Amino acid sequence: MRSGKGYPICVSGACFTSMVIVCSAAADLLTVKLLRYRRVWRAVLHTVAGYAFFNVLERDEYTVLAGIIGALCALLFYAGTLLVQGPRRVFLLFGLVLPLSLFLLGKGNFTQKRGWSETREATSLSASFQQFHGRHEIPVAAREGELLEFAVTFAISSGGYGYHVMDEQGRLVGMNESGGRHIVKIGKPGIYRITITGDRAEGGFRVEWSLEEAPNG
Repeated sequence: MRSGKGYPICVSGACFTSMVIVCSAAADLLTVKLLRYRRVWRAVLHTVAGYAFFNVLERDEYTVLAGIIGALCALLFYAGTLLVQGPRRVFLLFGLVLPLSLFLLGKGNFTQKRGWSETREATSLSASFQQFHGRHEIPVAAREGELLEFAVTFAISSGGYGYHVMDEQGRLVGMNESGGRHIVKIGKPGIYRITITGDRAEGGFRVEWSLEEAPNG
């Protein structure tokens, strides 16, 4: 994966989960001596921590949205700690619903585009925009043994940017560089996605690609 300047677009799920666990323990310690409204205060502390996690370094419409989702996830985590002592059926339901909800949330595409204009041809795509935050995928059908070669040119006046390649299962694919072009050796036939990412970026980019037969030997 290659990237330019700017903050990362996504926050690791493992990092967020670790934060929730640490904050949950801290909330327990801070409220251990409270005799009244202990659960209410713990719920408030979980909510504040989940929201603040995404809004400490900077605050805009994207981090606010992420903070709201983070607060809800933190509250769900706290509810799970309460349900552990509840009926077994409720606990099992929580154990299935919460992971599935977080999985579907992680699969969501929250890309924001403003003033977006693109021109696509058979083996190229050019785009310009006033703001691009998220990802734009370019699907390319490739056969086993082929070489997917592509070049990306950015003209970004502000914000962050990057690019990578994913296979049909959404897994990152390794690539080599030669002469200013990136090369992906196709191991399995399928749809491979050249993915351009933007972090509150303004400007444009151009992608050119080709499919070549891999040399014998």
